[in-house]
Amino acid sequence: MPIASVRDNQEVRNTLDNILNESDNQARLRHIRQLFVEKLDFEAADQLVSLAPAGNDQLPADAHLVARREGVTVAYIPLDNAATNRVTAAVAIAASRVLAQSLNDQLLLLCSNRDGDQLHIINPDLSGSRPRLQRLVAYRGQVQRTVPEQIANLWHSYGVLHKTMGQAIEEAFSVEPVTTAFFQTYRDIFNQAKAEIGGFGSSEEEQETKHVFTQTLFNRLMFVYFLSRKGWLKFNGSADYLNALWEDYEAKKDPNDFYSVRLRNLFFSGLNNSQSRDLKFKDGYMGSLIGDVPFLNGGLFGKTALDDRDGITVPDGVIQRILTRLFDRFNFTVMESTPFDIEVAVDPEMLGKVFEELVTERHASGAYYTPRPVVSFMCREALKGYLEGRETGASGEAIAAFVDRHDTDGIGVAEARRISLALSEVTVVDPACGSGAYLLGMMQELIELQNTLFNVGVDARSLYDLKLEIIQRNLYGVDIDDFAVNIAMLRLWLSLAIDYEGDDPQPLPNLDFKVLCGDSLLGPDPSAGVEVQGTLGQDTEQFRKLGELKARYLRASVGSEKDQLRWEIRESEAAIREALGAGGADKGVIDWRVEFAEVFAEKRGFDVAIANPPYGITINDRRSNAIGHSDSYTNFMGLALDIIPNGVMAYITPTSWETGERFHKFRQCIFSRMALLSIVNLPYDVFETPYVDTAITVGAIGKPTPSQFRLATLDKRAELDLTHIADHLTTADWSAVAGDSGLRVPLLDWAADLFSRVGANAIPLGKITSSKRGIAEYKFEVMDEPVKGALPFFDGQVQRYEVIASAKYRFVVVGEREMAFHVGQRILTRRLVNRANRLSFARTDQTFVVKEAILPIKPNLEEDHGIAALLAILNSSLISFLYLSRSTAAMKDDFRQVTLSGLRELPIIFPETEQTAELAQMVTARERQDGNIADLERQIDAII
Repeated sequence: MPIASVRDNQEVRNTLDNILNESDNQARLRHIRQLFVEKLDFEAADQLVSLAPAGNDQLPADAHLVARREGVTVAYIPLDNAATNRVTAAVAIAASRVLAQSLNDQLLLLCSNRDGDQLHIINPDLSGSRPRLQRLVAYRGQVQRTVPEQIANLWHSYGVLHKTMGQAIEEAFSVEPVTTAFFQTYRDIFNQAKAEIGGFGSSEEEQETKHVFTQTLFNRLMFVYFLSRKGWLKFNGSADYLNALWEDYEAKKDPNDFYSVRLRNLFFSGLNNSQSRDLKFKDGYMGSLIGDVPFLNGGLFGKTALDDRDGITVPDGVIQRILTRLFDRFNFTVMESTPFDIEVAVDPEMLGKVFEELVTERHASGAYYTPRPVVSFMCREALKGYLEGRETGASGEAIAAFVDRHDTDGIGVAEARRISLALSEVTVVDPACGSGAYLLGMMQELIELQNTLFNVGVDARSLYDLKLEIIQRNLYGVDIDDFAVNIAMLRLWLSLAIDYEGDDPQPLPNLDFKVLCGDSLLGPDPSAGVEVQGTLGQDTEQFRKLGELKARYLRASVGSEKDQLRWEIRESEAAIREALGAGGADKGVIDWRVEFAEVFAEKRGFDVAIANPPYGITINDRRSNAIGHSDSYTNFMGLALDIIPNGVMAYITPTSWETGERFHKFRQCIFSRMALLSIVNLPYDVFETPYVDTAITVGAIGKPTPSQFRLATLDKRAELDLTHIADHLTTADWSAVAGDSGLRVPLLDWAADLFSRVGANAIPLGKITSSKRGIAEYKFEVMDEPVKGALPFFDGQVQRYEVIASAKYRFVVVGEREMAFHVGQRILTRRLVNRANRLSFARTDQTFVVKEAILPIKPNLEEDHGIAALLAILNSSLISFLYLSRSTAAMKDDFRQVTLSGLRELPIIFPETEQTAELAQMVTARERQDGNIADLERQIDAII
């Protein structure tokens, strides 16, 4: 009979254990059928479907159909002959396509891996231009948590709540509830731990140090927990390492606390130690404390001065809470999901998200965690721009199909080899890398693209070797926060570790010279001295030697060797700094020419800069003066011009630079050196916390400006699948930007064309009117009673065709220069755009002073019906559309503004005399609300 309750998922848990503990596929099949038929109330199915059409030698001959219900078919495939022990996306997609064509049903695909110790329950989505997988994965020998709960939820949704099967599957395979719950739990337990850890004073500095200690402890424990899922750490034979360690500690009733006696030895004697080698503590006293752990190298477990500080106490209750209420409540996976292959579990990305959103309060510096689909899209766009600039022999269309959809139909073997070489040589930097989202995103894209090329004839390499090569040759990062740098390195280490095949992992690479801590913006001009570097590179072996030293250092694991190489690298950098004639950057500031000298010597800069730079911080230096703007994000865009002399910039930033009047000089600077490739204005809710409208900008620096660029302005309120951002892009003409006096970027391609066609025959509103803002109330004395020379102060509202005065006026005295805009016939408009995306104009001849939220417009027209016609034009849907399509300020989420400069440029065309008179009559009727208002507005719009 079906499971009794969603809370009682033990039967599901037991059945999953039975499946994973079987060595025979027929026995597994029986248990799988039992799960779906007896526990989840599906109808039994018993049929074989040939997988031969897939043409994939990793698949068996047939798939087993297990069960059906409401248009959903469950199929099982044992991957006994797969080349890898993983259930790869390529194999799952190949099988799903064959089954979908054969069954015409929604599919749930179950796959056991080669060793039979994993069961993947996969929900494939083949509807988009690129397939997407959602997975639940159960592992042998590990406590099953999330998977039984989600499967129980599947039955509960359709069996109890009577939702459709499609809705039930969507909910069961949604990762958001899992990550949200983990997020909230982590925050609570972290705050409790910080409150209970002792040995710190009450001063602000001491509390900050305590915060750092607590975060380091959590980072180390999470890293250990992730690696225990790989099976590399064992205690008394158990891979559930931390729980086994805790149980042994409690059983032996050690007088010292768990942190002092177990964790410190694990961190500083096992995972990293003074001998820099794997000590293999299987036996003896240390083995009895920490079991069998490998030497992993890497700075995360390097002992710091804070680790040696006396008096720090970590109560056992803190550790127990972390283990039982955090780690034991959630499924963890060492695989980083991608937007196209998502495991419903806590993956290493959560390290970055927790760090960015909860722990370090980086919001104060304008830094926010970028959603994974946005990262993936930006990486693909950057790589397309980079490859299109290389001589690969492949067309732009073939490159786009390859990068976006992994379609190689337009790529021959020769082109594939050239593309593979170009990808292996690309240098990618994130100058504000945070916790490494873009570094990991770019690694994932490069791996998938190189693996795709292996199928076209490019020589294959193991995933581990490929990742290590990508880390060494392709990825670079900088961040001002040392904790961010540590998390970025941590995620790179985890990503590398999961793909090592074998029981004896290699030491982690040293990433000190790959991901640097420092200020990206305030160093010497990266473009200064490039010629000197070029000469040095030709006349000496200094740069070649530096590159070799860093490559050797990255792979070194012995302490003495690392120390020697580090010293040689610093000496080499000092020689380069002296040759450049530079005294060096201030402490904590990055000198790009020196610290990335091997990149600048070879290519004079990077190939790709990709980032979500911080915003809202004022920068006053030579760069901000040169670009005409001082916000941190515009300075990071300016930095891209300096560190990518001939490459691609892909940034996500506030939209304000696209059309804002204060950004005119900045746009001149950017567009003089960067060809716009694509721009995507995103929905409001891309980021969970900040109230800022954002856009993705991709540009080719040092390249000729193309005649067209790609453009998308996504509906601000839409719930979009950001995995398929590219599907929304259209083509816009560069002339729409170049032909605009302010070099503004249009928000819609056809709106820009419409504006240029209307504008060719129009008079700008500023030519036939004068306009200004209303008064800033705080600058004047506003009185309750009138005095000589005072005018009424308008506290009412301006709506379309209607001025609504307040019941009681206050009074204010204004100067003669202000007076003209507050008396006589004039048009008023609100500074705010209404939620119906319409501008609001009304006329008045009453004498009163308006506040700053209202803009008075004085027409220079002789006839009264001319003013009425102008009012009709301004209130038309056409004018609102034209205005909004050229103003990011008017399309903001929180404060949608009308600017005077934007108003003054509006194109005004008066109709013929008869129609002008007709408009005047309609406007008068609309103002009086005579007749059907909707009909009147439609008639006005028709004439305009």
